[in-house]
Amino acid sequence: MKQFVLYNSIQHKIFERADRDAPLRACAWPDLVFPSSHCTWRVGVRVRRIPFLLLELCRHLYMISPFAMNNDWQPPSPRPLPPKAPILRSKLVQVLHPGYSNRPRFLVLPANELAGRPCIPRYILLDACAVLANNVRGRLRSISSEDDVPAYVPSGTYLYFTDDFEANPQYPLCLSFHAWTPHKLRAHLPEHWRSQALGTGHERDMAEEDQLFALLKSQSPAEGNQMSSESLPQPTAVSSTSDPRRGPLDPACAITQEISRLQNAHLVPNSEKQWWSFHDLDSCLFSPHSGPDQPCNLLSVRADLNDPGMDQGHFVFVPYDKDAPYSKAAVTFFISDGLPDLAFQYHCRAVEIPTRIDPICLFSRFAWGIFEANSQTLESLQNHPVGIVRVHVPTTLQEIPLSRNHGEFKGRVEDFGSDDEVEDAEASYLPDFP
Repeated sequence: MKQFVLYNSIQHKIFERADRDAPLRACAWPDLVFPSSHCTWRVGVRVRRIPFLLLELCRHLYMISPFAMNNDWQPPSPRPLPPKAPILRSKLVQVLHPGYSNRPRFLVLPANELAGRPCIPRYILLDACAVLANNVRGRLRSISSEDDVPAYVPSGTYLYFTDDFEANPQYPLCLSFHAWTPHKLRAHLPEHWRSQALGTGHERDMAEEDQLFALLKSQSPAEGNQMSSESLPQPTAVSSTSDPRRGPLDPACAITQEISRLQNAHLVPNSEKQWWSFHDLDSCLFSPHSGPDQPCNLLSVRADLNDPGMDQGHFVFVPYDKDAPYSKAAVTFFISDGLPDLAFQYHCRAVEIPTRIDPICLFSRFAWGIFEANSQTLESLQNHPVGIVRVHVPTTLQEIPLSRNHGEFKGRVEDFGSDDEVEDAEASYLPDFP
């Protein structure tokens, strides 16, 4: 039978179990007072178990306390560093102009990994080419093959032929965002950009849409660029520019779904107010607000994705569907290699676009991002040895400084072997790929 001896003293209490050779550690316990009946060990079994359990509990509590083991407790070591964040590896897709003998390059985009291989959805690449060709659609062809370009374009070098290439082989290029003309009707957007997954903006009835379309059609492109707000159908009320200090418009980040550190990011940047006014997008959007700082042009995102991501043009939002690229979903699409860790997490990940967003703003954001990601490439064409036919910037916008891109490619371009037409000077800032 287990027996216990309880030694009481004013300063110490020592517990010792008879069935063990080693006594428990002698410690300076605080005074513990047990009823006399509990200290009578030869009473019933249940009565004897009560002090035993209490003593065991006290012993365990003490042993895990910082005062155990003669006060030699040491603080734990710091937690180890987390592993390095994975990054998204990419190669390069570049597009040349086939209307010149030296085939100058005018578009460079990273072919980020999708399903284990570097590629870009063909319709996104065609949209980017059309933007730089001032909204003239066309087709792609590999520089080394006559075969059709697949739906997911692998890394390499391609030629862009506009639909009217035979009549106009030296089709003009927009060399800056200020030279580009935005789509002023949703019906003018590419079909896959008209999905409800990309927002619906302010609804207007068919009569208003037809009136606006007829007015735009009756004017020349030059006149259309300078339409006044009086010449277009107006919304019922026009309010002043919204307060940029207001809180986030959405309960969660559209990209990460996080609910803290939210900021309102502009699709068409607030720095492009004069471009916005020149093209009178307020009337085109049929919005009850004015300027870029209005709800249909604002999207709530995490703060660190707003400044280095949105403001520097590292990514855009595009329609995407892996089976049929006609927009059953919208995704975040990285168009630079400047944030490879964030690209690993969010490239081609579904994004929630609020219904208040107007697809015209979303497509304008796509165009702005393409110009930002290719700013150095397009600048090199300004002084190209062969005079490149370009779309002229309206006089009103010529004095506006263009924002400097922070998401431009760095390093050297991958060697594509047979592509002798790509100038070494242009390739000097592109990434070195394995």
